[in-house]
Amino acid sequence: MSDLIGPVPAAAATPYVPAGWYPDATTQSQRYWDGTQWTQHFAPLAPAVQPVYQPVLVAPKKQTNHIFHLLMSLITLGLWIPVWIIVAISNA
Repeated sequence: MSDLIGPVPAAAATPYVPAGWYPDATTQSQRYWDGTQWTQHFAPLAPAVQPVYQPVLVAPKKQTNHIFHLLMSLITLGLWIPVWIIVAISNA
């Protein structure tokens, strides 16, 4: 089949290109490749997709309740202090 681009030589047809719609620079549209040759079927270029921007939700920063941890440290005779330190560092 002869077309604007010309026939596909056998050496160029060795790598397999799947059938589908591909941009055609000569007509500013799409042209269908059937897997072996260009067809006479043309279609308009698909419109550019505009990205949809979603607002980023930021979680409020956690704050360590130092009064609670002080009371727990007093009640447990200081055994709660490592927990208090870990929580304070992770919330920093």
